[in-house]
Formats: sequence, structure tokens, C-alpha cells
Amino acid sequence: MKTALRRGMTSAEERGAGGFAGLRRWFLAAGALCVLVLVAAVAPASADDDDDDGAGEFETGEIVVKLDPRSGATVDGINQQYGTTTKETFLPSAGIYLLDAAQSGRSVEALVEEMARDARLVYAEPNYIVESPAGDRWRFKGRTDFAPEPSEQARYTDQYAVGKMGLREAHGVTRGAGATVAVLDTGVQGDHPELAGSLVPGYNFLDDNTDTDDVRTGADDDGDGVADELAGHGTHVAGIVHLTAPEAKIMPMRVLDSNGTGNVFLIAEAIQEAVRRDADVINLSLSSTAESDFLEDVLEDVTEPEDDDDDVPSVEGVPPQGLVVVGSAGNEGEPNRRYPASEDGVLGVASVGSTEVRSDFSNYGREWVDVAAPGEEIQSLFPTGGYASWDGTSMSAPFVSGQAALIRAQRPNLPVVMDDDDDPPSASVEGVIKSTARPLADRELGAGHADAARSLGVASQRAANLAPTVAPVSPKPNARTKSRTPTVVATVRDPDSRLAKSNVRLFVKGKRYTNFTYNASTGRLSFKSPRLPYGPVSVRVAATDAGGKSASRSWTFRIVR
Repeated sequence: MKTALRRGMTSAEERGAGGFAGLRRWFLAAGALCVLVLVAAVAPASADDDDDDGAGEFETGEIVVKLDPRSGATVDGINQQYGTTTKETFLPSAGIYLLDAAQSGRSVEALVEEMARDARLVYAEPNYIVESPAGDRWRFKGRTDFAPEPSEQARYTDQYAVGKMGLREAHGVTRGAGATVAVLDTGVQGDHPELAGSLVPGYNFLDDNTDTDDVRTGADDDGDGVADELAGHGTHVAGIVHLTAPEAKIMPMRVLDSNGTGNVFLIAEAIQEAVRRDADVINLSLSSTAESDFLEDVLEDVTEPEDDDDDVPSVEGVPPQGLVVVGSAGNEGEPNRRYPASEDGVLGVASVGSTEVRSDFSNYGREWVDVAAPGEEIQSLFPTGGYASWDGTSMSAPFVSGQAALIRAQRPNLPVVMDDDDDPPSASVEGVIKSTARPLADRELGAGHADAARSLGVASQRAANLAPTVAPVSPKPNARTKSRTPTVVATVRDPDSRLAKSNVRLFVKGKRYTNFTYNASTGRLSFKSPRLPYGPVSVRVAATDAGGKSASRSWTFRIVR
């Protein structure tokens, strides 16, 4: 069952003038909102801010900042200048902090605008949330007109989506054993009979405890006249993951309350915790019209750990293959980008129905949607112990998360994204999912309809044939450096096995060197070169795995005066 969706104001007259110059604005909402009506009053946006196409309400007095490590700045120095205090530390080594501006005597808007010009900070932004408006602050609220339609177990296991995703055929190859999917949502009913033995401990970031149950509070926390409008959402999403990958484990991370509200800092903390707890896939059935620098930073490190340009990662402990992150495209029926689904490295999923035609509520866009999956009348689990039918891209995303879990169960070391444009599609989870999607007439739905059976066929077919991969890290191809003794860094790994240093060979200006270091866990090769002459420097890195498969990568950088 789905409702019409009312869009927020978008004209220049409605948005007004002014805004936070140079900032990306974020607001977060559950991407299901399949039974929700969205009402958004968009905050002012400055004309010169190309990245800002919306704004969101934020936690009172809270600002997220990241220090530039090259500046030598400390958070104490930032606090002293702006009158803020440190409320929470996300990752000390990365210099990311949640600041409290309540005692500064200044508004968050004014502080953020000034901080955006501070060279000591990589970024500064309010800690955005989604909730009903208070006073004259910007609004984004979701409300239900009706509850999900009750369903039954038989419809859950025999629904049309099972055939459309090729799940019966896929389960003949793997059922997902060994993979774990973190579901960042309203929680999951822990004692639902269908999930017996499938849950692993997660965390409740709203209440800072281990109770991750998907519960109703009976309160209208967002003041929209409807209480608990998204209660059961996380359980429904988890049920779709379980249907798709029945032997994968599900890790509930409660970041949204029963009205579907949360904030960016909580989501980032949950992503970090999912990494610490060895999740393979993260499902984000939520969406926003605006981009957060902070969340973009975190997601880049999680999905592309070897391509991070920062000296210090924003998330610690990410395995070299990364975590697969899947996001819902949103339900406004628009082509405009939604986040985090449109972030690089995140698989953005739109919705189709049983006829494989785009759902009228689904957002779309060939430039940012990766694939489509069933999202209409999806039968899944619902508290307490029951089943329900729900519509939305929030239902589409977990089908692809489950598909990614099946692939990771079969190929645990397969990277999330391709290291190089020349790599075959089978060299990454993203490549496998997109290359095996069934083409659709609607080109605004990315690569097409996701197909778990086809993706496992490619993964299994290619499993014995993949060679190691080599990716230059620094100096990058065609880069220029003034250092006469540059450190050459590359990532060398094999999708199917762990390489040793003896499997790797390094050549600089045609000469072979063996005094490099190689971390077998991360695949990182590092070599402090001898003093080199000015001009072009050629590098070649080669690797041979235990099965005799070889690969090499050559590139050139230049030493300049």
C-alpha cells in the first residue's frame, strides 16, 4: 500500500535568500516512507552553493567538525576560539568531534558559517536530524496516513519478489552463511520467530545501550499528530534481508526512533561500530535531499578504504576489501539525487513492482541510481511476531543488501568497488551486482533489475580465474612530487587468498627491489625509494597467487624541482 507523496517547496521564492555559504546541508529520513506522506519546508540556500539543495533541522547547539591534520590544530584550540566544548569524540586520530555550542552565546548557523572559513577545519556542519519543527526552525517530517497492511507467513516466502530476484536459484549456490548484514534503522524485534538464530548483538545508539528492540513508545515525539509512524520499519527491513540471505546474520543498529528520527553523528557511530563488529554489509533504508561532508567522509573510508586520500582514515579497522553499503533512493518520485544512496561506493536502489516498471513513488536517475529491486507490496516481518505488506525504496534496498551478503558469503575477500577501471566487473561486489542486473526499458533505473541468481553465477564462474589486483596509492599515476626519495605505496591483494611478501615483486626505474614492506592483512606495499634523479620515474608492481595467476600494474610519476 502506498500513498501519494507531497514534495517540499523548491522554487527560489519559496527558498528565500541567504543561507550557510559553502556548506552542504543534511537532513535524514527513513527511505521507506512507503506509508508516509513527506512534508518538507526547505531552508534557504545560497546561490553560489552548488552542493546545497536542501537543509535540515539539527540537534540544538551541536556541530560536527574535522580538524585538518596539516594545520596542527587541536580541538581545545577550536573550542577556545569559538566558545564551544567537546561533547563527543568520533575518532581522535582523524580529528572528528561533536561540539556543543550551547554556552557560546552564538547560534549554530553563525558558528558554522564562520568555521567554514577556518583553514584549520576540513569541514564544519550542524549535526542534522529529522523531526517535526520546533518554532521557526526548518522542517522535515514524516507521518503515516495508515499502518502497513497485515500479512501472513505464506505470502512472505512465496511473494513475487522471490522469483524476480532469483532467490530460489541463488540459494542453491549459497544461503549467505558466514556473512553479516548490519541494519541501521528503528531496531529489530529480537524474538521474532522467523529470526531465531539469525541475530547477532548490535547496539542502540539512541539510548546508548544494547537494547535494539523495535518498540513503540506511544508518544508523538515529532509532533505531527501520529505516534510511532515508523515502528516496525527496522523489523520489516531485516525480514527482507533474511528472506534474501536466510543464513546470513543480521546485526541490528538502532539509529532511528519509532517516528523515524535520528541524526548524522549517530549513523556514523553505528557505521564505525558495524566495522568493529565485523559486518560485511550495511543497509541504510533512509534518504536525504542534501549531502553531509561528515557522512560522505565516513562512507568513502568504509567502501573504498584503499582509495582514501586522507593521511588518517575517518573510520578505523576497515578490512582491505571494505564493507558493502546499500542505500534506498527515496520516495519523492523525483530525479534529484538522494543521499547517501548517490554517494560514490554506495549502491543506490530504486523500486519497481511485479511488472518491473518503476514505482510511481520511487526516485530515479541514471547518473546516481545503480539498480532497482522490488519495492511494492513487499511482505516481511512485523512486530510483534507477525507479518505485514509495505511499499517503498526502503524495501528495495535490503533485497540488494541480502544479495551482497550472498556474494560475500561466496567471495569474502571480494572488494566493494573496482580498484581500476580496467578491472572486469567480476572483480568487485558492485561490479558483479550491476553487470548481472537484468536491463530494463527505463534507463533511469541504473543497470537494471538486481538478480541474485545471475550475480552468483558470475561470482562462482569467475571464482577460480581471478588474478591478484594491483592499485597504485602514492605517488599516483602522472603525479608530481618534489621529494627525491618518495615513498611508493600500492595495494596488492588477491580476491580469493591472502598474499605473502614472497608473492609480490617491485620494480622502480626498471630495477627490482626487495627491501619493501608488505602487510598481508591490508595488502599494503610500502617502499622508501633511494635518492632518484629529477624527471619521470617508472614503477611496476607484480603479484602471483598460490594458484599461479599473475597480475602487474605499471605507472609513472615525475620528480620536479
